[in-house]
Amino acid sequence: MDDQAVYDEVVKAVFASLEDLSVPPHKYRDPSVRLLELISGDEASFIFIPDIDKALGVVTPQKEWDNAYTLQDAIDLYVRAVKQRGEARPDEGPEAPPDAQEGWLARLFRCPWMPLLLLVLACGSPDHGRGAPPADERSGSSVQALVANEMTTGQAAWRETYGVIPPPRVTLEALPPSDGVRLWRAAGPLDHWTAYVVGEARGELVRLGGFDAPELERLSALQAREPLGDSADVVRRSRDLAALADAHGGERVVFAADPGPSGAAVVRRWENVRRASWPGDFARRLEGGRWLTRLTLLSQQVRSYEQDWVPYTYSFLFRQDGTVEAWSRRAGEGLMATEARRPAWVRDSTFAARAAIRAFRAEAGDTAALRVTMVAPQHEGWLVIVQRADGPRGAWLRVQPDGRAEIQTRIR
Repeated sequence: MDDQAVYDEVVKAVFASLEDLSVPPHKYRDPSVRLLELISGDEASFIFIPDIDKALGVVTPQKEWDNAYTLQDAIDLYVRAVKQRGEARPDEGPEAPPDAQEGWLARLFRCPWMPLLLLVLACGSPDHGRGAPPADERSGSSVQALVANEMTTGQAAWRETYGVIPPPRVTLEALPPSDGVRLWRAAGPLDHWTAYVVGEARGELVRLGGFDAPELERLSALQAREPLGDSADVVRRSRDLAALADAHGGERVVFAADPGPSGAAVVRRWENVRRASWPGDFARRLEGGRWLTRLTLLSQQVRSYEQDWVPYTYSFLFRQDGTVEAWSRRAGEGLMATEARRPAWVRDSTFAARAAIRAFRAEAGDTAALRVTMVAPQHEGWLVIVQRADGPRGAWLRVQPDGRAEIQTRIR
């Protein structure tokens, strides 16, 4: 067999194997394409590995695959093997040893640099899931199937008519584990689809953030935790669970009571539009060693077009051993919608303070230097405290939406 015939035979076998893998032809039209590009993404999830060695009747040594990086490298490797086969046995190919039955992709996965690649693929990018263990293939596939089913039924629920609904392609990001429970964040193929958080422990999958009914009771039963300690321990526990149950997948959350430097601006916006009836945070010990907690969490809709922040209040009832007995979540209105309904001047605390000072001077006839000691947004308008700079004398004033201010209580 001449060199061109050998080359044609190898190319035919390689292309047939790629076709069996459902790799689109445009991906391997250029022989210089990297092998990693052919087996990444959807193709990496295929279980079937074609046995090109068996089809060509050759055995390709593992050490040669360590230096095969492009499709052309693989073709050249097989061409050399076929030529050596012809020189050794002109009429019959050698009997392949058991390890040759794995096929070229199987040996490619055993290359020294393949574990690093799989870590990158599992985490999505070198920055995602840093410090977290990569999802193994079995658990990762189960998580993908769970989320794909949720996405499919979700689409069918809000679309009036559907023909054939293809299963969505789900990508996974490994998250740091939580008390012995492995965690993943799963996302669909479109940027504006909801992200989901799934936990796994003892072979069980737990639906968390993004799902309609997060299974926090099951999660707490699977976690390995010490009994609850003081109120600080209870608050930390409540915040961890609230973040995992976040309706938007917990991609960016801020706690109103402890926003940190990155969330301070969001909390200021929230305080400016917060209704007086919105429940406050607390942690209270009950009889029998149980705890009842409540907290406010602000969650950004990272995957929506507006990327608005939505306030939620969470309540948790813990047993003495730290497991969740019951919990609830209440959603408020997004900050953008709330701010849009309020007059522009009401969102400006400086304007409200100046209006109160003018009203105080006009009614009290006080020309002394004044200071504003409190400006609190109300459902309509502001409550402002104005006092003299040289003492406590002053007044509480109510500033109305139309800019009028009147004294409510005098401070003597």
